[in-house]
Amino acid sequence: SENTPGPRLAQRFRSMTPTTDISASTPGSAVLITGGRGGIGRALAEGLNACGFFAIVTVRKVEDVVALKAEGLTAVVMDVTNSAHTEPAVMSVNALLASQNLRLVGVIAN
Repeated sequence: SENTPGPRLAQRFRSMTPTTDISASTPGSAVLITGGRGGIGRALAEGLNACGFFAIVTVRKVEDVVALKAEGLTAVVMDVTNSAHTEPAVMSVNALLASQNLRLVGVIAN
């Protein structure tokens, strides 16, 4: 909903983006954001997508991956507090990057 912080932050982030189109310099550029289910992480993902980047967010639950996909965002499961999630998440991100012909240009530890 528009009353939650995520959409408000995303709108503000979009309003702060450069007036020039940076998407021409970002094709194939991906950014990984930890903790992207809501709040600042989600706002960053939405803003980066709007600027032409391919944002990938990490979430703690498979249900969140499905929900975010339905909303147009890309997510992988990774709970940063659970070391058992690390290797599968790295493999998922690498597979996603390869399948979309993307290069990872940034990581945001949210």
